[in-house]
Amino acid sequence: MNIADENYKFNKQLIYNYTAKPFLNVLFNGGTATCFAYGQTGSGKTHTRNGKFNKKNQVFEEDGIYTYAAKDLFEWLKPRPQCAEFMTGGAYFKIYGGKVFDLLNNRNKLRILKVGRGCMQLLRLRETYLKNVDDAKNLIATGSRIRNSGQTSTNLNSSRSHAIFQFILLRKTSRKLYSVFSLIDLAGNERNADTISSDRQTQNIIGLNSGKLLGLIILNHPPANIKSKSHDNQPISVIEGDESITSELPNV
Repeated sequence: MNIADENYKFNKQLIYNYTAKPFLNVLFNGGTATCFAYGQTGSGKTHTRNGKFNKKNQVFEEDGIYTYAAKDLFEWLKPRPQCAEFMTGGAYFKIYGGKVFDLLNNRNKLRILKVGRGCMQLLRLRETYLKNVDDAKNLIATGSRIRNSGQTSTNLNSSRSHAIFQFILLRKTSRKLYSVFSLIDLAGNERNADTISSDRQTQNIIGLNSGKLLGLIILNHPPANIKSKSHDNQPISVIEGDESITSELPNV
């Protein structure tokens, strides 16, 4: 079915039902799922993802894909006794200019662990415990506000960065990762000539490679205690300074 067909009412709920919702089954079954929003700046990607948030009253006036997913996640967990072994978390970060910033921790720049076989992991990414849908909504609102703050013309910062919100399931006893669902708001794909930018800003756009981004966000998070060897006994190195994430990630 074409969800944009003129015979169907085109809305965020419908988009969610046919795009992100099916991936929740992957989350519930211990897998890794990723859902992208792609298009030009101003085409409605972020609004479709985030919904409409009233800053004055601090409430969501309209749901978006993030909040629809949060509702379905907790509805699924509630009636199942076997789900008592899981705890739910959320993480929110962005990739801009080839570097990664934590949107739930003062935009701190995250270090990237290069673990054997071309794998990448984020070090000290803040993962916040979520008890219910309201916790998830507060996290989404906080991260989105931080992402959008300090912008200049043509939505400079947010439209040229990839934003990734993750729902995470962990086992309560071991704190080991069970599954992760990443919802990604990709940078605008408009031509560089159509945006007001300096040479440096243009380089930032070029440096954001969505294929390599996928190689980062689909991987497991770093273990609680990082040692000198990875799980497959490969050496771990930390990418620091001006090293770009996009130059280190494998093509996928």
